[in-house]
Amino acid sequence: MMSLLAVLAVATQGMFAPASAETQAAATEASLRAADQEQRRLVFEGKTDELARLCHPNLLINGPNGRVVTKEMLLESVQTGAIAKEKFERIPEAVRITGNIGVLLGHEVVVAAPGSRDFKTFGSQPFQRRYTNMFLFQDGKWWFLARQASIVAGSDQPSGDAKH
Repeated sequence: MMSLLAVLAVATQGMFAPASAETQAAATEASLRAADQEQRRLVFEGKTDELARLCHPNLLINGPNGRVVTKEMLLESVQTGAIAKEKFERIPEAVRITGNIGVLLGHEVVVAAPGSRDFKTFGSQPFQRRYTNMFLFQDGKWWFLARQASIVAGSDQPSGDAKH
């Protein structure tokens, strides 16, 4: 007959072990970059239900127009087309993970869609933004937590007309 200690040892095997390789692999730079591109794609394609599942409940955005935006405000802007885009490229230039926080910095090239807020300012001219996105790794996935974006000065000028 097995002793009580032997039964407990078998029953609790692995419960107090370090995170598995599968869990640790999920918080890699590659998975963070993928989450960032997924966030971009969902905004671009107007997929509010999927975007809602990626956004942390405490999401805050310091938008390029100077507005502080919550998760609910972002989803409404995507749903109504207020931030719709004809083109939306994101190029990360630096990526860091510290603990369960992931930070991406880079630039974006955007062409606003007719009827969107940015179209009123830029029309169909491409413009550039600098961005910082922050994600939180929790419950086995990256959550979109915070964003800051700024229009690059002069990017609203047609090609060749920008002041240097």
